[in-house]
Amino acid sequence: MTDPTGHVPADSHGRAASGSSPTDARALLFALVLGTLPLAAALAPPVEGLVIATEHYPKAIGVCFLVTAAMLGFAEWRARRQHRPQEVPRPLQALLIGLAQLVAILPGISRSGSTIAAAMALGLGRLPAARFSFLLAIPAILGASLKEAIGLMKHGMPAADPLAFIIGFLVSFVVGVATLRVLLVLLVRVGVLPFVPYLVVLGLAVLVLG
Repeated sequence: MTDPTGHVPADSHGRAASGSSPTDARALLFALVLGTLPLAAALAPPVEGLVIATEHYPKAIGVCFLVTAAMLGFAEWRARRQHRPQEVPRPLQALLIGLAQLVAILPGISRSGSTIAAAMALGLGRLPAARFSFLLAIPAILGASLKEAIGLMKHGMPAADPLAFIIGFLVSFVVGVATLRVLLVLLVRVGVLPFVPYLVVLGLAVLVLG
């Protein structure tokens, strides 16, 4: 298994790990499929309406920052009590992590933070949680980029300019994945606790000033 930087961690004897078994790979793929399913609800008009309403209500965003802080703090507390953390989420766990990703469409809820926190709280180690969060984000970013590009085509992009559509789609996708990769490397190296006080201060400030 590699970390988000592509580095292969050493085993307990200092040797590079040889990688996961085919069974683990199939289990991970199945977990990713299950974890992606809840995102379909994001296309429902009531959900889109809730997101739009939240964007125009600063105090709700402040609450979301505090919720993210609470999730990260609880996940770190839970992870420190895990003696044998899991490498791959079980089916129900994958669905719950996917639901955490769905909740993160609300402004102020971190997608990476919510999925990593959910994975760690459910029993995954920090590195497997970060890996699963990164892989789970790829179809989410792909879908968001495609939706944005289609929206541009519907609202004024010349139909005769498919190259601009393709370039815009690819740039949006690559930037999203690269940004997420950097964030997950940071999370793996320093943990999630340093983000908790920052989010608490930010959330309280938004609540007071919003």
